[in-house]
Amino acid sequence: MSDNKKIQLLVVDDDEDIVLMMGDFLDATENSHQFSVITSKSFEESLSIINNQKPDVLITDITLPGGSGILLADSLRSINPDAFIVIMSGWSKPSDNNDELVNKIDAYLKKPFEFDKFDELITRIAASFNRVTSMSK
Repeated sequence: MSDNKKIQLLVVDDDEDIVLMMGDFLDATENSHQFSVITSKSFEESLSIINNQKPDVLITDITLPGGSGILLADSLRSINPDAFIVIMSGWSKPSDNNDELVNKIDAYLKKPFEFDKFDELITRIAASFNRVTSMSK
C-alpha cells in the first residue's frame, strides 16, 4: 500500500440503519482520513465490489439474504490474502472449537455493539495497515 492510498473498507449488512450508522461513524472517527469507505446492503452487490475493487478490509454481517458473510470473506481472501476480515453477528462469539470460522476472520463484532468497541477495532485496523506500510518501505 502506498503512502497516498487509503485503506479501502467495505461494510456489508442487510440492515440499512447499521450500514448508515457505521458509514457515518467511520467518516467521523479520527482515523477517517486513512479510510475509503464503501457500503453495501446485499450479498450480490458486495461480491461485485469485492471482485472489482478488492477492498483491504471487509466488515460484514454473518447472515445475508442470498449468501453469507463467510462466503464474502472467502471470496475476498482468494483475491486479497492480506485483507482484514471482521464478522458481525448477534450470535455469541464463535468458539475456538469452530476452527473453520475462527481461521477465516481477524476480528468478531457482536451486535449490538458499542461504538467505543468499534472505534478500538478501527484503530487496530489502521495500525495494522500502517505497520505493514512502514515495513514495506
